Amino acid sequence: MQKSLVIALPMAGWGTRMRPHTWNKPKQLCRLAGATTLDYVIKQFAPLHELFELVRYVFIISSQDHHQQIYRHMQRHFPDLQVSYVFQTEMNGQSGAIKLCQEHLTGPMIMSFPDTLIDTEFTSLVNDPDTAVAWGVYVNEPQHYGIAHINDEHWIDHIVEKPQKYIGNLAMVGAYYFPSGEQFISAIDRQMERGIKKDPNDSKDRLTREYYVVPAINIMIAEDNLKMRVIQAPAMHDTGRPDAMIATNQYILEKYWRDRQAEFTRRFEHHVIINPPVAIGDGVQIKNSIIGPNVSIADNTFIDDAEISDSIIGSKCQIEQVRMKNSLIGDDVTVIDTRTCCRQLNLGDDSSLTIESPGEKNKKAIVTCHSSATYAERPVAFEWGGKRLEIDAILSRWRTQFGRGFRVRTKDDRQFTLFYDEGEDDWLIEVFADRP
Repeated sequence: MQKSLVIALPMAGWGTRMRPHTWNKPKQLCRLAGATTLDYVIKQFAPLHELFELVRYVFIISSQDHHQQIYRHMQRHFPDLQVSYVFQTEMNGQSGAIKLCQEHLTGPMIMSFPDTLIDTEFTSLVNDPDTAVAWGVYVNEPQHYGIAHINDEHWIDHIVEKPQKYIGNLAMVGAYYFPSGEQFISAIDRQMERGIKKDPNDSKDRLTREYYVVPAINIMIAEDNLKMRVIQAPAMHDTGRPDAMIATNQYILEKYWRDRQAEFTRRFEHHVIINPPVAIGDGVQIKNSIIGPNVSIADNTFIDDAEISDSIIGSKCQIEQVRMKNSLIGDDVTVIDTRTCCRQLNLGDDSSLTIESPGEKNKKAIVTCHSSATYAERPVAFEWGGKRLEIDAILSRWRTQFGRGFRVRTKDDRQFTLFYDEGEDDWLIEVFADRP
């Protein structure tokens, strides 16, 4: 058994791609398959505790508020883990984050970006502790990833970020093992001294604000004779975007929650249908609903008269009269929708959304139809009262998280409000006739 290992997890940044969920919490604490993203990050490293006498974690975070939330979470769910916290107040990139951990990085280490979950084995780190490792997957569009070039001896001889010319399709997933944390820090020092941000062969590299770790790895390979091999992972599972979270939620439910489906089915009556896999927390009440597949619901949420699939729902929510798919719902959210169309929602914590079918008192008429023209940026016509109306001018337009809206004037000099709500295969138009 090896003596010790340090796992550095860069968590700084504001999670802009996961808004609105990251306005009030770090993205690592977003809900995922009955737990949080951070819980599954820690879970993937659990086998290392059997291979090393001591495993220490270093979390690089960006604010005191994030520190307090993550610290409380770790104390509640992982009180026995040894965790140190480092603050990255200057957003100068991945290498800048690792540099801040210098005093903690002695001996063998793993650096892993917690946006990505991987399936892998770690026994090779014990059997061959002096060889560096990069975990990778084969991809169809290598120009969007960091790609490793493998030499004839099956070692990585360099890594290229988003190559414009084809050098291979083995993409790095953002997890690396280094035999020496001190050597990694030394390479980062040389990278920063030379001002290499991302790609030294790119004339625009100096304009980049952040230091990436790939140049530091290339420095170790070229100058320190670092031997680095690739362990191929079956797949990588992203948690950094809402659509990716939905896909990763499905993967985790299939992997970890399949054996509990009978338990969930027995818990609920009142005409509830459970289509596995699902994860349902404690204190959840469900009535007259169809739940699943691929749905996770956190504790103490109330659901009535709903049809929900491929979605993540937070705790203490109230969901009524809703058809919902591919949706991400935060904590303490209320959604009441009396219309029949299927919604794709992305609502952060403490949100409230009520959508009522308009009656006579609303003084608005409504019809739904499918667009006869490509949505693009400018609708050209729509159906109203069984007639096709040509649009003469767009008076105003706006965009929300639910879709896009247009206020238009038709060629017969009437004004309408069109709302486009993205569906699975097309755009559903809601048309409001503006009364004088």
